[in-house]
Amino acid sequence: MTQKIKLLFIANAYSTHTHSWVELIQDPRFDIRLFGIENSVPPDSFTIPTYAFRRAFPDVPFDQQTELAWLAKIIQDWQPDVIHTLGFYNASFHYLETRKRNRPAAVGKWVVTSRGGPELALNRLLVDEAPRLQEVLCNCDQFIADNRQNYDYAIDLGLEPAKVSPIGIAPGTGGIDITAMGALAQGLPSQRKRVILWPKAYECPASKALPVFEALRLCYEEIAPCQIFMTAMCSEAVMWFQTLPQTLRESCCCLEDRMPRGELLRLMGMSRVMLAPSLIDGIPNSLYEAMATGAFPVVSPLDTITTVINENNALFARNLYPDEIARVLVKAMNDDDRVDRGAQLNRSLVARIANREIIREKVTNNYLSLATTPQSFSNRGANAFHPD
Repeated sequence: MTQKIKLLFIANAYSTHTHSWVELIQDPRFDIRLFGIENSVPPDSFTIPTYAFRRAFPDVPFDQQTELAWLAKIIQDWQPDVIHTLGFYNASFHYLETRKRNRPAAVGKWVVTSRGGPELALNRLLVDEAPRLQEVLCNCDQFIADNRQNYDYAIDLGLEPAKVSPIGIAPGTGGIDITAMGALAQGLPSQRKRVILWPKAYECPASKALPVFEALRLCYEEIAPCQIFMTAMCSEAVMWFQTLPQTLRESCCCLEDRMPRGELLRLMGMSRVMLAPSLIDGIPNSLYEAMATGAFPVVSPLDTITTVINENNALFARNLYPDEIARVLVKAMNDDDRVDRGAQLNRSLVARIANREIIREKVTNNYLSLATTPQSFSNRGANAFHPD
C-alpha cells in the first residue's frame, strides 16, 4: 500500500479560517494533522487530528518555549512531507523559532500563507518587523497570498519569484461553496428586508468603527426604516454606540461576541447590504461571502479590492470619511436597480474567481507536487496571481 502524504498545518486551532482551509483537502492520499499554536484548541465539531497543548498536558502550565519544543518533537517523530503555516503572526514565526532553537530534522517542504490586511502590508514598513518577515520568506519553500499586492510585497522583501505559489490568489478560507451559499440567498437585495450587516464593528489597525457610527448618525433618516446588525463589537465600539440617538440605537442589534460562521452567513443571505469599510485589507472573505449570498457590498476602494471588483459590483467609501459612507449607504438602501444588478453580476463573478471546488483541486495538486518534488518547487512564475 502506498504511504500517505503527511501534511502538517501550524495555525490557530480556534480560527474558522483555519478550519475552512484545512478541510479543503479531502483526498485519501493525505494524512492531515493540525498543530494549534498558542495553546489554541479547536471546537469539538472539528474532526481533523489536532495537537493542542491544553489537551495533551492539562496539568502543565502553558509556556511558549515548551510548546515549541513539543512541536519540534512532533516533527521529528512524524516526519511530515509538507508543513504549512497559516499566517506570519504567529504561526510562521513560531515554526521559524522552532527550527532555530530546537532544530527539528530538516523534513517537509515549508509553505507560508500570508493573511490579508496589515500582517504584511503594514508590518513590512516597521524596522523591527521587516527582518522577521524577510527571514520567513527566505527560508520557506512556497508562499501563498490572498491578493496580488502581498505577492509584490513579499518579492520586494526577498522572496524568490520561483516560490510564488502556482495556485495564485487564494482566499484565506479556501474559497466559497457556491451552491451552499447561493442557497442562503433570500432573493435579490431589493426583495429582502431592509437589513444592513456590519460584520466587523470593532476598532483595529485595519479598520475603524467610529467613522461608521458617525455615518449612520448622518444618514439614518434617509435609510430608515432598517435593521442594522453589528457583530464582533469591541468594548470601545460598545461605548460609542451608546452616544447614538435612541431611534438609531433601537434599530440596531449589537453582538459583542463573534457570531458562528454558519449563523453569520445565514444573516448575510437575508441582508440587503454588507457594510465593511476598511483602511487596509486583502480581498476580504466577507466580500466573497456577500457576493455569493447576494448581499450588496459597501466597501473601501483599496487597491487589493478594486483589482477584483468595480462600481458595477459594489459601492465604495473610505473608512475615515463618514460623509462618504453615509452617501453610499443612502444609495445602497434606496436604489433597487443598482443593488439588484450588482448582486447578479457578483454571483457569476464569485463563481469564477473564488469557487471552492476549483481551488480545492489546485491546492490538492499543489501539495502533491510539493511532497513529491525533491528540488525547489517550480511554478508558472511571479505573474501567476489568479486562480482562474
